[in-house]
Amino acid sequence: MGNSYRGDSIQKNAVRLMAYGSMSRFDFYHKKHIVVAGTGGDIRALTALDVPAANIIACDKQVGYRALATRLGATVPPGVIGRDIVKTVQWAIATYGIDAIGSVNVDLCLSLIKGAPILDNSLTYLPEGLPVFFTFLCGHDPGLAKRPGEENPGSNRLNYFRKNVNTDHSRVSFYPYQSWDKVSEGSPMCLAICR
Repeated sequence: MGNSYRGDSIQKNAVRLMAYGSMSRFDFYHKKHIVVAGTGGDIRALTALDVPAANIIACDKQVGYRALATRLGATVPPGVIGRDIVKTVQWAIATYGIDAIGSVNVDLCLSLIKGAPILDNSLTYLPEGLPVFFTFLCGHDPGLAKRPGEENPGSNRLNYFRKNVNTDHSRVSFYPYQSWDKVSEGSPMCLAICR
């Protein structure tokens, strides 16, 4: 992943590979991937893995990140649609058809409590079985932190996810990681792979 965004941590790249590696080979290389543009990490990672940039659909609230996605060759939906992941999912399905969508990566840099409603809303437009990846900050939901005596520090988050995200929970895998880099200890993060 030499061409991925250099600000991405080793762990971020590892869970990203795990997520995209959960897809079939055909779907990974030939179908569309919906991502949040951000600083281009997912776009660069996908193109470094030989996914054509034309197969990447990117959205972001920030105009500069949408412009970067366009410069990197990704398709950005027009107008206000390209500012919102849920509207982008709807637009992509209307434009390309549901069978053309290979994955949706909902990486909003939000806590589970703030991000779960957006993920849940995105899932309402997608068929069961389509890979959806959801990255969230673990340390920003104090009400979901490990309580004294709990064996599983993630149980409160898992229970919250089960109650607030409408998906087949038997097909959800969680991968916690710490997003440290050379200059920072980073933040505790988690990737949920929903299939």
